[in-house]
This record gives sequence, structure tokens and C-alpha cells, in this order.
Amino acid sequence: MSAGNNSSWSLRAKSGANSTGYTVTNLVAGQTYYFRMRIKNSSGKYSDYSNEAKLVMVQGNTSTSTTTTTSSTSSSSDFGAPGSLSGYSDKNVAAKLSWKDNSTTETEFEIYMSTGSTSNYSLRAKTGANSTAYTVSKLSSGQTYYFKIRAKNSSGKYTAFSNEIAVKMVTDYTSSRANTGDADGGTYYTDVTSGEEVAQDQTLEPLTTGYSLYPNPASSYLDISLADAQEGTTTLQLVDLSGRVRMERSLEAGAGSTYRLDLEDQQLTSGMYVLRISAGNSTKSLKFLKK
Repeated sequence: MSAGNNSSWSLRAKSGANSTGYTVTNLVAGQTYYFRMRIKNSSGKYSDYSNEAKLVMVQGNTSTSTTTTTSSTSSSSDFGAPGSLSGYSDKNVAAKLSWKDNSTTETEFEIYMSTGSTSNYSLRAKTGANSTAYTVSKLSSGQTYYFKIRAKNSSGKYTAFSNEIAVKMVTDYTSSRANTGDADGGTYYTDVTSGEEVAQDQTLEPLTTGYSLYPNPASSYLDISLADAQEGTTTLQLVDLSGRVRMERSLEAGAGSTYRLDLEDQQLTSGMYVLRISAGNSTKSLKFLKK
């Protein structure tokens, strides 16, 4: 569930096998909530997420108004929604996207982009059947862009949208090898000719008391305690040790809140990663081990 927008997801509830309905209680009148779900099997594997649903709590009434975020969608074993969408900034004016193709009958993928928030999506590009990557170019340095994609088949039917991601265009590319480190003390460089990021002389500022993540090592998820978070927007970045930002997410998280980060969606290999927590002018970093 995500409150107020569809960019601050957290696990709200679980329901048993063969369930087809669930009631979420203790919500706030007048608030808008977004929902999505997935299934898990006995091996700990997850399906792709469903389409998203938007529910508005009607003030002075016991009913709700519901709309879904997808239309004219189709789902079958051979026409599944693309999953595990990820991306990173390349040369500060392009976003390199990649995803998992869960369909065998699509004719194209549609790439939707929203600038600055998740509220103004429009179709940015299309790519052919069996594609698993695309580079969106001619973007603005320093801007944050949001992306989601869906597949289309020869009958004109669409899958549900993939997960959403945020990609921020870095602003400090000053030469062919430009320092893109930030307040965590890491020194990150990008080779402009290849776009591959390499970490050099990496050091990490210890995380302040009041922030923590667990379990560590982690396998499928991380619970991030934001006990000392400031009121307002908190940004999480998941960074691998090559310096590549694998995920960026903005939260409206107050002090004392906890956020669950789903690692299964990120397609991480086993190894060490860095979680950056940014609020206001402060950025803190913490290493964790992905099993």
C-alpha cells in the first residue's frame, strides 16, 4: 500500500492461498491510497505485481471510490507484464533502462516517463518485441525522471504496467572522468566513453544513531528504520560497489517510520551494496550484504 501517491510502497498485509478478497482497515477519511499485490510460493519466489488500484476514502460516507491505473489490459501465461524494471543515469542526460520480458507474444513495449513526480506520465518511446533494454536520451541534467513500461500484442491488448522507478540525472560530469560522489564519502567516477561506473578509494561515513536496516545479511527484503528522519521527503538510493545506482525512491517518511525495501524486485546478485539515506542536506550510507 502507498498513501497519497504511488511512490512510497510498503507491505500492509498478507492473505492465505486461494484468497480472492481482503479488507484493509484503519484508513483515514479523505485520503487516497494505492494498492498492488503479488503472490509467493513455498520456495520463497514471487510473481510480478498486479495492476495498481487507486482508492479514495470518501468523507462522511462508508463507501469508497475506486479506479485502476490500467485499461484495456490482458493477462495470460504467454502475455505477462514486464517486470524488474531498473535504470541508471548515463552521461547525465540519458537514462539506461532494463527489464525482464515476461511475454512471448508481444509486438512492442511502450516506455512511459514522468518528469519530477509520478503524476504526469506520457508515452516517451516504443521498442520492439523481445527487447529487454532501452536508453532514453535528451534528458535534463539534475532532473529526476520516473519510468514504467508495458507490453502490447498484435490484437492491441496491453499488459499491466511494470514497477515504477526513479532515475536522477547527476549534475557534476566535468570531464571525461568525472567525480559523482556525494556526502557519504565515496569517490565515484564515470568513464564518459563507456558509461560504466567504477568506485575508487571508497569510504563510508558511519550511519548516525536512529537509522538502521535489518536483516543484514539480507535475502529478499530490508526493513529500514527511519527513527531520526526529518519531516518531508526522504530519498533512498541502492548503490552497488561499482557506483551504479540500482534503485532510487522518494518517501514521505516522518520520524519513527519503517520502510520495507523489496530486494527481489531489484534483481541483485549476491554481494555487498550501499544504501544511501538522504533527508534535507544530510546523506548517510550503510553497507549491507545481499545473500
